Amino acid sequence: MSSSDSVLLDLFVAFFKAGLILFGGGHTVIPILKQELVVYRGILTEKEFIDLVSTTEGLPGPITVKVAVLIGYRVAGFTGSTLAAVAIVLPTFVLTLTAAKLLYYYYQHPLTMSVLRGIRGAALGLLLSATLVFASGSLRELTSHQVVVTFILAIVSLLLITVLRVEILVVVGVAALVGFALGLAGFW
Repeated sequence: MSSSDSVLLDLFVAFFKAGLILFGGGHTVIPILKQELVVYRGILTEKEFIDLVSTTEGLPGPITVKVAVLIGYRVAGFTGSTLAAVAIVLPTFVLTLTAAKLLYYYYQHPLTMSVLRGIRGAALGLLLSATLVFASGSLRELTSHQVVVTFILAIVSLLLITVLRVEILVVVGVAALVGFALGLAGFW
């Protein structure tokens, strides 16, 4: 097997595995992908991973597909992009069809409800883990002043989105403009 075939296989396996445990929304897959792509397979550095995932936040569409397409393209071009996108969607597609059939008949069953409540707990843990991945990657290599400004941007963004219900794209756009202005000023 050539090294390019090996990279493609690694991409497929990493994204397929992530697709298998995709409960609780797209962000829950981030810690899994970090483990698979950075720690286990060494396909990306942690900085590359954080940069690529962060880039997808400003793009429209489901995060899992955006991450798969962008990382796949970065690692193996168009073929890698296509393969990673198919790999992340395939398990979800099959599991959703199966779950839809089963839930149609068993949704109100107490054991089904118990399983779903258990999955919610795991999904919450994965979301918190994704938050830690972003926080550690976003704060690495920053001065203490830059960390403070980053936290202020994060808190203001959180309040704008959750309390004032400002559109997420507007918040991301404004944060990008603030980052741009601070970059021009030599702060970053």
